[in-house]
Amino acid sequence: MKYYEALEIYNDICKKVIESPEEWMQFLDASQGIYKYSFKEQLMIAAQRPDATAVADIAFWNKKMGRYVKKNSTGIAVFTEKTDSNQKLRYVYDRSDTELSWYGGHEVHPWQVEKTEDYAMIADAIVNATGIEVPNESAIEDVFYYVTAATVSDQEDVDELVDSTALKGSELSKKEKTIKAAA
Repeated sequence: MKYYEALEIYNDICKKVIESPEEWMQFLDASQGIYKYSFKEQLMIAAQRPDATAVADIAFWNKKMGRYVKKNSTGIAVFTEKTDSNQKLRYVYDRSDTELSWYGGHEVHPWQVEKTEDYAMIADAIVNATGIEVPNESAIEDVFYYVTAATVSDQEDVDELVDSTALKGSELSKKEKTIKAAA
């Protein structure tokens, strides 16, 4: 995948998740097992593989989990977290792309919240961590929606990515600036 293709996927998923609470919930369903990744990475993973349940780079699967990535598996492109202008893509793989190696390895058990009573505690933790204001007594899906809408509408990370590439000043860049102004 080319960098500009990944950027287009990112822009599309950013717009999609703030369209409605239903779209947001679909994103949450897709990202529930990938909580250790940044929001930007979660968006990219959900856009490319909404069925992903546990993702990691190939080195983690091989060395830490004793699993190998199956031949012909397609990686999930995510942006590197570099702060310089040399942005690149790296690839992660879902657990469904892996198998236990012949000498053994570890089974993968994705994290899950099983009790709905824990939702209020999780929602409070998110509100406290982000500092984003939400109406009192909001349901957890509403808290997630407000946090996402605030994060995506800022679009600072998208602007940085576009401005650090050959896309600066392009039609895609102009389109992004229009979306930001409308948010």
